[in-house]
Amino acid sequence: MAKANRKGGRVRATVIKEHNPAGHNIKKADASTQVTTEAAFNAGDWIEPPVELMGLKQLVNGSSILPQCIRAYKNNIAGFGIGVRYCVDNEETPEMAAEYKKAEEIIELLNTEQDTKEVFEDVIEARETYGIAYIEVMRNLAGEVSQIEFIRETPTIRKTRPLPPYIETPYYHHGKETPRRKKYRKYRQQIGADIVYFKEFGDPRVMDNRNGEYIKDGEALERWHQANELSLIHI
Repeated sequence: MAKANRKGGRVRATVIKEHNPAGHNIKKADASTQVTTEAAFNAGDWIEPPVELMGLKQLVNGSSILPQCIRAYKNNIAGFGIGVRYCVDNEETPEMAAEYKKAEEIIELLNTEQDTKEVFEDVIEARETYGIAYIEVMRNLAGEVSQIEFIRETPTIRKTRPLPPYIETPYYHHGKETPRRKKYRKYRQQIGADIVYFKEFGDPRVMDNRNGEYIKDGEALERWHQANELSLIHI
């Protein structure tokens, strides 16, 4: 810290060093330290929606105008399809063409039971009906996204608030990878006595889909018990 004094027309600066007798390195916090309303809740609490979601569905079904509005959103947002576009206007190289073709194949194969466009039309319909929608994301053994599924029973999903600890996560900006630290949520779907757990999209940890617990370092978990990821889309 610097301290300046002015005396006799001259300025004298004094540098005051941090008192650190133990010789520890002083580091800046690498994640948000703000106090939020989340602190007032138990970290394991599952968030209940402020209104009954099935009531919103009945509201839409009984309306003479809302279904038309939702269909318009579906047609205008996802109805024209999903495609790949270059973000730069450069002459195409063989490497660019190969990557372009691979991206097209990924989009085409994200769901084999319906067109990818139709998946996102369902997502938009749920979002406009309930205010929130979910996509289940599956990865292959290489950790690449290989399949997506729309969660049709939207009212059966519950989520937690973002839970500690902060996890270092790669963030891609203009093709460049930048590390960021964030907290992730947990998700749970319950239909009758059947319960399955999901982790938030991007969470690099391995979660048991039977109890929502993360496995510890050195532990192993069968592939079919590893939780898939959920991506949420809300208004």
